Amino acid sequence: MAFTNIIKLDFSSGERHILGRLYSNEKKAWLLGSIAILLYQDEKFQNRTISIVQSWVNSKGHWWWKPAYYFYTYVENLATNVDIESELYNTLVYKMGRLLDFRLDVFSIDDLFYISRFLIYSERARTLMSKTFAGLLKRRKTYQEKQLLIEFYLIFLKEGFWRVSEEYHALPLVACDNKAQHINILPLASGALQKYDTKRPLFNILQAYIKELSGYSVEEKIVKRLKAFFVLWVEHNTRHSYDISKMLKDCKCHLATDILNAVISKTGGQT
Repeated sequence: MAFTNIIKLDFSSGERHILGRLYSNEKKAWLLGSIAILLYQDEKFQNRTISIVQSWVNSKGHWWWKPAYYFYTYVENLATNVDIESELYNTLVYKMGRLLDFRLDVFSIDDLFYISRFLIYSERARTLMSKTFAGLLKRRKTYQEKQLLIEFYLIFLKEGFWRVSEEYHALPLVACDNKAQHINILPLASGALQKYDTKRPLFNILQAYIKELSGYSVEEKIVKRLKAFFVLWVEHNTRHSYDISKMLKDCKCHLATDILNAVISKTGGQT
């Protein structure tokens, strides 16, 4: 990228004149993130690039967290002493919390869509968002506040479903990468069962996902992760086990049958 090469010639001047101009246009968030990713690939500029990215996360600019989030989800070889995740976590908990309080000054529904598009490609993004949802849930005090957060969760699931393909099989925040993600997300999936207006959309998304997945050649590890989600979900929601079981039976596909059998085996036939 030409911008990156120019910045490398004189980092201070490039940061001031090139990046400085991009800071005024939110539509350049992708470009800023891409420049940071390319700069970081050159070992000579890694420390200065991290300093810039951290300044984005901690800035008062309403949207500068976006290129930092893009950078964080893409770069795999971050040094162990670089902690961008906790800074992004604090920023997202604050900004999403403002949106949950109907304060649109620092975050919007469009920002949720921006975050969601990274989840299917990046385990790091999925881990960050599972923690963010868990942190937000702890701060929600009323039933209405928690229901609104569950609706945010459903937005992420719907957006994730549209990105499932022959290449990407795991539905983010359902077919979780590890138990920690499951634990963070389970209260939201469980809360969605408490109200028809959230239970029905959740069931619709899961049924559509399972049916589509049945048409692909899916890695066994993805199937195991999906089974783990349903087993934990039923174990923590025995009162709704019949509804979950019926939802799986109504899929009428081999994958749903495999999941149901796993649930019955692990829960002692609670369904």
